[in-house]
Amino acid sequence: YCVTVTNALGCVGSDTAYFSVKGIAPQPRFSFEKVCQNDSTQFTDNSYAPDGSAIDSYLWHFGDGSTSDLKNPWHQYPSAGTYNLIFELSTTAGCRNTLRKEVYINHLPIADFSPDRACSNNWVPFTNKSTSVDGTIIQTYWTYAPGQSTYQDNPEVPFEKAGNYPIRLIVTTDRGCIDTLTKDIFILQGPKADFTYNHPCVDQPVYFKNLTQTLLNMPVD
Repeated sequence: YCVTVTNALGCVGSDTAYFSVKGIAPQPRFSFEKVCQNDSTQFTDNSYAPDGSAIDSYLWHFGDGSTSDLKNPWHQYPSAGTYNLIFELSTTAGCRNTLRKEVYINHLPIADFSPDRACSNNWVPFTNKSTSVDGTIIQTYWTYAPGQSTYQDNPEVPFEKAGNYPIRLIVTTDRGCIDTLTKDIFILQGPKADFTYNHPCVDQPVYFKNLTQTLLNMPVD
């Protein structure tokens, strides 16, 4: 490397320096799949060294104060938002390079439903009240009894007996984020409708008798 300079008086000076190029800086690259709040996500190294040397050192700064020196680390972000990730590499030739990239962590959807109480001997309509800040909810999965489940958005479920029943709702967004809610529904004892009637002949009155059963024999409206 040669440098020549000339001053205002026309005097010229020059100097030559010799450098040894050890190699070519590695090219840092990485990929990752879904990144959701509280989920463990793997970051996959896709870097390469143009001069054919081996990459022998990795350092990840995840932007939340955590680091890793693994080639393909897993990391969990407890909060949603944007993080400035820094990925540093070095090779056996002594060359280094750094990649800075923003990583957005998606909010989890919030699973919710109603009602929390109903009456027995009825089909109970459930309303999916789940919401999502990031992305759209594309799947709902309900379990409401051992071995019984449905993917309907707002299912109707029969309850024959009074008591507390655990209902589980799992919602998934188009960004792969999942939330689960399990809560009890309290089923009150509802009336059990029944009746009987006589078998008259033609042109004779028919007499119906209400046999509906209610809790504590309470009157039916």
